[in-house]
Amino acid sequence: MARKEDECILSSTLSVGQVLVSLGILLLVALAGFLVSASLQPAQNNGTFTLNQAQEHSITVNGEAQQTVTPDQLVIQLSVETQEDTATLSQSKNAEIMNKVKKALLSKGILEKDITTSSYSVYPVEQSHWICPDYKPDCSDDEKIYDTKITGYKTVHYLTVKTSDINNGGAVVDAAVNAGANVNSIYFTLKDETRRTIEQNLLKYASANVKDKAQKIADGLNVKLGQPISASNSYVYFPGPVYKNYYAMAAENYASTNLSPGEQVVTASVTVSYKIE
Repeated sequence: MARKEDECILSSTLSVGQVLVSLGILLLVALAGFLVSASLQPAQNNGTFTLNQAQEHSITVNGEAQQTVTPDQLVIQLSVETQEDTATLSQSKNAEIMNKVKKALLSKGILEKDITTSSYSVYPVEQSHWICPDYKPDCSDDEKIYDTKITGYKTVHYLTVKTSDINNGGAVVDAAVNAGANVNSIYFTLKDETRRTIEQNLLKYASANVKDKAQKIADGLNVKLGQPISASNSYVYFPGPVYKNYYAMAAENYASTNLSPGEQVVTASVTVSYKIE
């Protein structure tokens, strides 16, 4: 009887082992099939060719066009700050200085419509320190309380000034400063109409570049290029707005402010997916 039981146990063990071996073989076959399938996927480069039976066949490419331009607009961020004992007096003093600044800007050819308020605020100026409470004027340091008092009011008026007279920018800055303004930033950029014209022209060239790339890929794959099924575009300006630090220039003892706009490179990028017929 013992021999028969041993034979049954041995038989059961072999059956389990056979099942495990079978499963292992199936897993190896499946993994091999996956690796073969993965190795057959097409590589990606500037133009990507997508071939998937579950999706529509397509070719996706990216095209660019660039243009170097000289900025045609100067933007100056100015501010006038005043601090007085009362809010009313602070505002009145600020308005007096700001009127002088605006007159100075107008005298340099800046148009009224190109002088705009970007921010205006009036707020209390506080001073805090540790003091003895009223009921114990001769207190120790441990008994002191933290006290805050309003010592005045500050008014801050920010202006944004735009001019297309690039060569006159330095004189505009000096006039504003001499009238009592602070210069927060100066940067060169493109006027809206200039920007639109450049972007539209670059978009045409970038789109033509995309179509040429797609056609070459289709010819290389021996397929027929169909209609576009999706498209997107973007623009990059490099460098961005060219900022100038007025205070750094003043520290170098400039007799007058001299500003140079430099150049910008505008890049239009277009990405299009074409159907493969």
